[in-house]
Amino acid sequence: MKRSRLLIATGYWLALLLLVLPLLEPVVTLLPPRPEQVRWRLQAFGALSQALLLPLLGGVVAIATAVLLGQRRVVRILALVAFLASLVLASATVLFALDFVEYHRSIDPALRPHYRVAGIVYFTAFTLGTAFLVWVGAVARRAAGRSRRRGRRSVHAGNSLAPVTDEEASP
Repeated sequence: MKRSRLLIATGYWLALLLLVLPLLEPVVTLLPPRPEQVRWRLQAFGALSQALLLPLLGGVVAIATAVLLGQRRVVRILALVAFLASLVLASATVLFALDFVEYHRSIDPALRPHYRVAGIVYFTAFTLGTAFLVWVGAVARRAAGRSRRRGRRSVHAGNSLAPVTDEEASP
């Protein structure tokens, strides 16, 4: 049992790496911060949209690990974090759209089609990321509620949570 817990707990380390490492490069390239400049903000939004996928995957790995370990409280906390992150990402989407419209006037007319395409890609990434975080938060909240009602450790089996005995969990 201890060996399987150690193997599953490595999921938390993987989740942490997937959350932190992809965000380091955009942060370093955007130093020093100049949030008062529209151009810098648009570059920050672009860098964030390109680095968004792996942190989202890291969140899913963390939630899956907590569900597999039967840690209901951690699952509930991660669900709350997913909902809060969706609010932050939704706010960033609105701010990006406002900056995009404001900066659009200063773009060379020959470059505007490329600027629009990049804006659509970034806006789509933010919107889908927000929707994904809401969905993950809802699924995690549901998983925490089901395992609480059962009062036992649970793992994901198909589309429902199935209780697992100690014999099934050990290798």
